[in-house]
Amino acid sequence: MQLTIVYLLSLLSILQTPAADSLVIFNPNRNYSYQAFFVSPSGDTLTREQITLQPNGQPWKY
Repeated sequence: MQLTIVYLLSLLSILQTPAADSLVIFNPNRNYSYQAFFVSPSGDTLTREQITLQPNGQPWKY
């Protein structure tokens, strides 16, 4: 009985482990596009920009 419980717990831990691809925040095979708006306090849209992020697969140094 205890062996069965240990087996089930280990199986559950394996199933809950994320895949390696899901740990990549920015996939280098994709382009990410965002729309950015700068709005004044009065509500007027001052700028409207399209931002495209093209990751290279390397971590950023900060």
